[in-house]
Amino acid sequence: MELFRESLERGDYPSALSYLDRAEREGGGGDLEELKGRVYLRWGVRLIREGRFPEAGEALRRAERLAPERPEVYRALGELMYLQQRLDRAVAYWEHSLELAPGQENLAGRLEEVRREKEVEERLERSGLANFQILTPPEEESVAGLDRIRDFLLEAASEVGRDFHHYPSRTIVVILYPRREFERLRTTPEGTGGIYDGKIRLPLDAGGIDPGELRRILWHEYTHALVHDLYGNNVPLWLHEGLAQIQEEKVAPLDIGPLLAAARADELISWGELDRNIGGRVSPLRRRLAYLQAYSLTDFLLFRYGWEGMKRALERIREGEGWPVALEDEFLRPLPELEEEWRQSLEL
Repeated sequence: MELFRESLERGDYPSALSYLDRAEREGGGGDLEELKGRVYLRWGVRLIREGRFPEAGEALRRAERLAPERPEVYRALGELMYLQQRLDRAVAYWEHSLELAPGQENLAGRLEEVRREKEVEERLERSGLANFQILTPPEEESVAGLDRIRDFLLEAASEVGRDFHHYPSRTIVVILYPRREFERLRTTPEGTGGIYDGKIRLPLDAGGIDPGELRRILWHEYTHALVHDLYGNNVPLWLHEGLAQIQEEKVAPLDIGPLLAAARADELISWGELDRNIGGRVSPLRRRLAYLQAYSLTDFLLFRYGWEGMKRALERIREGEGWPVALEDEFLRPLPELEEEWRQSLEL
């Protein structure tokens, strides 16, 4: 079983399963089926994170057959259904997971959120386009800007995908809600134009949305989807937002005046504090400065080291290196030096 454990530790699930098959043929113990189920579960969870939904479904269905009493299997199946916008199935799987293990408080809270989402989203119209599933209010054709959403999504898929060399095969769900419903379902800073949390979600005000604004938001949120697909959950918030604004800026130039003013007044936020100021409870002005710094820092690194250097750093982050170590090792410069050079670039 030593070879099995080594395969499992390095994430080589096919090899781990083949070693279990061999042990089974050689008359191994009765726990092998349940153990294989746990391997398929881990494999399925990783495939979900990689956006490989059909393969994830196959792995998790095998896990269900082999380890039907494990609540984690139904939790993962529910997550897969949720990301595919199959909310009825997600609710059913999560309810069963809670029946098997009632103490999962986080899952119970998530289940209540999805029930509220389901209530709202059942009233939305569905349409398909390439690998997008789009949900919009029933009065879509009369809402300003929405007649362009399909064009903007295809444009973002092509142009943003070119920089990342990535064109997802999975279905990406895009949901546009009346703002009151968006704010009821998601707690976000006032005036939020959109979020990506596994799905792209945008609020609609009563008058609709300006086509230029819609295009900007879709490019931004689509970038989040690609970064998550390619590099997982370890990318720091500042870099996520920096990369998204780099793409956004291609269709809607950013006003960096507040950033330059903060630099002149020596009021810039330190690099290590950006995530807290982007995602924490701070004033709108402070958050806006943090976003602009994230954009400017990312732009500086791309100018200095190019997309290939950035992708290598992101791959190190994906593999588990902390972002300061990944940047220092990839760019061969201590972080304080990089930060100082960036600050000096603002004075040019």
